[in-house]
Amino acid sequence: MTTRADLQRELGRLSADEVDTAIPVPEALWTRGRRWQRRRLGRAIVTVACVAAFTAGLAGAVLPFVPGVPGTSDAASSGIAPRIPDRVHAPPLWAASVSGTALVAVTEAERGTWVGREPALAVITAAGAYGYLDLPDRSEGFALSPDGERLAYWTAGTPSGDPQTNDAQSKVTTGLAVRTLRTGVEQRHEVPTVHGLDPGSLAWLDDTTVVFEYGQNIVGDSAPSAEQGGSNEHGGWWWRLAADEPEPWPWGDEDVVDPLFWGVNEGAAIGTSSGEALTLVDPGVRLREGLAARASGGGASHMAPTVAWGGDGQVALLGEEGGSETPAQVRTGRLAVEGGDARLVDLTLIPGGEVANGLLGWRDGDLLVVVLGDDPHIATVDVETGNRRVLVSWDVDEHDRGAAWRFARGVLETGEVVPATAPRDPDDPRAVGGVLSVGLVGVLGWSALRRRRDRP
Repeated sequence: MTTRADLQRELGRLSADEVDTAIPVPEALWTRGRRWQRRRLGRAIVTVACVAAFTAGLAGAVLPFVPGVPGTSDAASSGIAPRIPDRVHAPPLWAASVSGTALVAVTEAERGTWVGREPALAVITAAGAYGYLDLPDRSEGFALSPDGERLAYWTAGTPSGDPQTNDAQSKVTTGLAVRTLRTGVEQRHEVPTVHGLDPGSLAWLDDTTVVFEYGQNIVGDSAPSAEQGGSNEHGGWWWRLAADEPEPWPWGDEDVVDPLFWGVNEGAAIGTSSGEALTLVDPGVRLREGLAARASGGGASHMAPTVAWGGDGQVALLGEEGGSETPAQVRTGRLAVEGGDARLVDLTLIPGGEVANGLLGWRDGDLLVVVLGDDPHIATVDVETGNRRVLVSWDVDEHDRGAAWRFARGVLETGEVVPATAPRDPDDPRAVGGVLSVGLVGVLGWSALRRRRDRP
């Protein structure tokens, strides 16, 4: 404890100049100042480098998943024809958006978002990359063109009256869009509607012609429950993309071939009308009916149609008339056209028993089939011997994400098959962003604290 006497004694010594005071020389002051300046500069450089690294990492982790930010252009795919991967996988939950490329295959999947998950279209690009298409106004249903260059999809909007949301779905269908995938340019067809559209079949007749059906919902959500669920059908339409608007299907409502059962060939289609007898539809020639065969109605889907029509007149039918079991046997024959009459001749069962869940086309004279179940795959089948060769296999079973990949038909028929690369499964950007944000705040806090404490 310092007393009054101690203070007086010290003051006396100071007044008598008895205290040794070290006076630094100018050279030492200059050295200390330069050393202090170098320390500050070094810490500033470290701080800036850390801030830049954390900021770049944060932007890279977060921006691909921010709504409204354009998707990454797949430069590797921009100038090449689509190639077929020999194995497909479930789409990664956090794959990035892609654009500027043709596609090999598309499927419905759930995509990770900042608040959970949302329905989206997962794709495999021409170069084999996995990603998602940004289609914010897509409602439901899509179709990939045979060459993989265009995607048709139903669009959502606001009807003029009380909307029909069909069990509280968030979007109401009001039109159709066709996107050219390499350029992002879209053609759109908006349909005047009071309560919204009831979208039906959507398919490609060839690389530049879309065929579709829709109905008009009769009532909106506010109507009594007994009136819910109905729609007025408006028949079929076909849209040659060189024209600005679609045209009504030229042969009347009763002759619209269900695209779920189509085989297409050079702008014409063969399939079932109302799930019954086979018909032939050619936009340039009015050929209908007279086909002496029927296909199975079981198991048909956009992924697995029941009719395949080859360029040399070969036709394959899945299953027997009225049958519904799949996988099923397949019959092949030849389409004979005489004047206005068309019929199937030389129908023969492919050897090998039950061979397919669906028919996807022809490749080098062999039939393309899809087989679902415990070992889903696409194979080519020799129609003479029944010998099968797997073309594409699945890394998932039919109940998992990505089991319903829909391939571009023309790509399957002619594309090069290449070894597949499994997609990288990115880390959850929410977790990555959180860690990087903490690191960024830590670096800034450390820099501010050292600046306050630092002295020359």
